[in-house]
Amino acid sequence: MDQHPPPPPPRPNDIASQTKRKYLPIINEEYCHLWPQQSTTYRARDHSHDHLYDSRRISTNPHPPQFIIEARDPVTSVTYHRHMLQQHVPYLCGAHPKRPGGDWETGVPGSEEELCRRSSLSASLASAIRFYPLPGDGAIYSPNVVVFRGPADHYVLLPRNEWFSVPVVSVAPVRLPKLNTNDPAAAAPGGPGCGGPIRYSFAEERTQSRLAMKAALKAVLHQGFTSVVIGDFGLGRGARNPPRVMADMWRELFLYDPEIRGHFCRVVFAFTDTSMCTEDLIYEAAARAAHKEASKGARRKSAHSHTAGSSSSSNGYVVPSRAAAQQYAGYAQYGYPDGSGSGAYYGHSQVDMYSGPPGPGGLPRQQRLTDYEIFRMTFQQTEIERVQSTRDPRYGLEMLTS
Repeated sequence: MDQHPPPPPPRPNDIASQTKRKYLPIINEEYCHLWPQQSTTYRARDHSHDHLYDSRRISTNPHPPQFIIEARDPVTSVTYHRHMLQQHVPYLCGAHPKRPGGDWETGVPGSEEELCRRSSLSASLASAIRFYPLPGDGAIYSPNVVVFRGPADHYVLLPRNEWFSVPVVSVAPVRLPKLNTNDPAAAAPGGPGCGGPIRYSFAEERTQSRLAMKAALKAVLHQGFTSVVIGDFGLGRGARNPPRVMADMWRELFLYDPEIRGHFCRVVFAFTDTSMCTEDLIYEAAARAAHKEASKGARRKSAHSHTAGSSSSSNGYVVPSRAAAQQYAGYAQYGYPDGSGSGAYYGHSQVDMYSGPPGPGGLPRQQRLTDYEIFRMTFQQTEIERVQSTRDPRYGLEMLTS
């Protein structure tokens, strides 16, 4: 008996159209009393909210939260941990800085866009339209986001009696920051790079990224939650923040920040796609930029000398200059805490190089850890204990008591 192939997954823009035309009106009309689509705005620098939760007090809890890194859709993770803890757990979701839901009505991928297609998040965010563009220290709290479809791989429609709501905290991460991807000094033991040589080129962007993360956590605390599920905030193609730096900054906030430390009981980082490697995306973008620059230089040289035969390779790529080739090689100069990766330093461990498939321009690409793997290593119990037992000069007494 012939078996029919499974139907193709629905197109995201078709799902978005159904959500906008059919399901949002149903939620607004029939569930407005049970799940009103309203949002609350919050700014970390606005201390008028402090009467709701005195986050400036010093926590007497000496223990770090329980860190869980899991391969799961964040919304599914929220429902799971809500059941386990018997209390509401919010989802911290990266937001578009200018438009509620970003480009959710098109086929653009992204955590916020995908959630808007399967829920009422866009309607909740629209109630705070005057808060846009989102300030760097701003957050939007949507307490009643109604979920009526399954994860974005198939967007399976749920029966009405299985619709449920989740609280969502939306914060805009830094997007496409300028990064230093080939500074050997950053990779050396004791070097300035946080999490290896991929680091922010400008301290202002790192500061802004940390501010957005802290604003999100303070908004969670101000709503009375002590647990949170965090998705791929600031990671992936749409944001491309360095994942090692992001993981380190999250850990720094939970372990050391006087307004955050001691207030959380459970922190879950949920990764829908465990194969996502933001470092690959960063290096590929840098390689494309270097290749483009090398191509421009070769064309200028060719035009100047009126000879084009030596400027192109047989596969159609322009052969990079020696400096560009060295820059390509520099893109792979980093290693991993577990001893895998390329021939460079991470912390105090030297590791060996091994090559992956060819990268742009035919030059070798290094195999790298995924975001999921990076977060698992950063938040494993032994690593948390090591960090807590090591005196860090960045955190003096005034950091813990101010």
